[in-house]
Amino acid sequence: MVRSRVTTLLEQLRASIDRLRPVESVSVDYWQAQPSTEPDTEGLALPAPLAASFQQAWVKSQRRGLTVSVIVFGLPEEQADEKSLTNAMRILDVCRNHETTHCHELGGDRFAVLLADYPLMLARHLASRTIDAAAQEGLHLSAGIATVNAIGSQSEDVVREAIAALEQAMQPTTQPVVCADLRSRQKRLPLAS
Repeated sequence: MVRSRVTTLLEQLRASIDRLRPVESVSVDYWQAQPSTEPDTEGLALPAPLAASFQQAWVKSQRRGLTVSVIVFGLPEEQADEKSLTNAMRILDVCRNHETTHCHELGGDRFAVLLADYPLMLARHLASRTIDAAAQEGLHLSAGIATVNAIGSQSEDVVREAIAALEQAMQPTTQPVVCADLRSRQKRLPLAS
């Protein structure tokens, strides 16, 4: 009885560790073996580091059959040049082509991309990594993150929380990645009209 319980706890611990592994741990062989999971980036000319981040994200999501969460990218107005806007739209177009992902566009120079339902730590890691990759290409992004597990299954709720986090992330004194914190909704900045 005790041995069985210990075995179960060890299995749960291994599963928890696996869920928190960084995106880089995704197997390239698995990617090649599952071509249907690949986002259609052909001809889009995405910056290579940025495209790689999204490809690995797709592998992770399809591999685990995960649902939906949100990573919202904001392009500050002074950085919203033609190249930045074009690349942001291309990223959105890639995601729109997949039934397992919902997309939401905020309009103007702000964009939302909804990816798979990652644990919060992994979502934060992916957002930070993508922002760093984009910065190498001259794209300056902010990210607001809201996970389905924390908020519920309604994509509208997730989008609203992610937008609120994005508004906070775009403030000059804030880090470029902000995760929605349901315990401090009242402290958030109001949504832009």
